[in-house]
Amino acid sequence: MAGGTIVLSILAGYGLLTVYHNQPPGMSAFVVLPPALVALGIAGLVAAHSRRRVTPADVLRITCWTVVGGGLGAVAFADPVRTLAWSAIVGAMLIIILSMILLPLSPVEKPGHCSECGYSLKGLDTPRCPECGTPFDPDSLA
Repeated sequence: MAGGTIVLSILAGYGLLTVYHNQPPGMSAFVVLPPALVALGIAGLVAAHSRRRVTPADVLRITCWTVVGGGLGAVAFADPVRTLAWSAIVGAMLIIILSMILLPLSPVEKPGHCSECGYSLKGLDTPRCPECGTPFDPDSLA
């Protein structure tokens, strides 16, 4: 996962919690959601434009980094909330670590290679990978 995705996810969680906490009484909490969703959307775009496919494990990690950011924003609160914040941070970090071990990152797609198996597609006559049979666009290899 790109470093920019991690930073944007943490900022989204932190911003979501701190802006929500500072809302005056009677003001809608939904004022907070658009900026956080924009930050998460940008994080998703950064991940989607990387050279590898975005997997469900990536979405899980982005969500966990957002929880870490929210936990960092809540650490400054009073004691019961602080304890929950640290629990959320530790839990999210454990999920991130376990997902990195159990669900490794998908391989980086190399230009001119099959997106499924990595076979070199340069110089082929047919628009199908001879190794795994995945169709491809010959014009995208140029």
